[in-house]
Amino acid sequence: MFNEYSYGGYMLYVVYPELQVFIDGRTEVYLCCEMRDYMGLSTNKYLPDNKYRQLLDAFWKAYDIDFAIIGVQKHVVMRRIGSLLSTDPNWALVFWDDSSEVFVRRDGKNDGIIKKLEAKAATPYLRDPFPADKVDQAQFEYDRMDAITKSARTSNALGYIYELEGKLDDAKGRFLDAVSRDPFFESPYMNLAELSVHNGNVPQAINLYQKALSLAPDRGLIYIRLGQLTLQQSPDKTDEVRALWEQGVKSTVDTDAKKQLEQLLSKL
Repeated sequence: MFNEYSYGGYMLYVVYPELQVFIDGRTEVYLCCEMRDYMGLSTNKYLPDNKYRQLLDAFWKAYDIDFAIIGVQKHVVMRRIGSLLSTDPNWALVFWDDSSEVFVRRDGKNDGIIKKLEAKAATPYLRDPFPADKVDQAQFEYDRMDAITKSARTSNALGYIYELEGKLDDAKGRFLDAVSRDPFFESPYMNLAELSVHNGNVPQAINLYQKALSLAPDRGLIYIRLGQLTLQQSPDKTDEVRALWEQGVKSTVDTDAKKQLEQLLSKL
């Protein structure tokens, strides 16, 4: 098992001795080796993806890691590790909720759980919750996980699928469920805003996007849609929207959204 430091004590309480943790709060036990290498995952976090992936591969091999329990908090190194594992063909995502993801390695030891629970289309913690050409597979996987454990990520993804299918009442119910499970998750607020636009309630949509922006000031799409809706409601607020989009260019971590914001600014 690979687990992050803060999970170790709880994991010992729940699964030891059936499962062995990688690390826990007893620093003296792990000082010579595990602690050093674990800290290396953080100190090297600014490496390019290909170099950081090489570092991870060496880490998994050195400790013969078969499965990993990864925390999903934003702006921490574990979130980056989870994102890289999500796109690594040597690993399979088999569980997620609003606190963690579980990945298993394709090393011959995990064939049973991979066959039963592998997510081939669902990507709950990437920018898009599923590829556009794999909606049916993603819906099957999100429904399957929803039967195992409830989470805001699953409800939001299912709501988005319902919205694509034109099932707007079902979509709204799922988005509201997502908000109730994790009020700090920006995506369901954004999706609820788009439902408000569909219903002709632009002021409500603006309020929802403003809420989303307060939760995720690094998401470029929020700036884009908030500015567009502000101009739709009040065409004279060009200065306000220009300032908003300029802030979006500075703040977003999404290269595509940044380019789109720059294009919108050039035409404003």
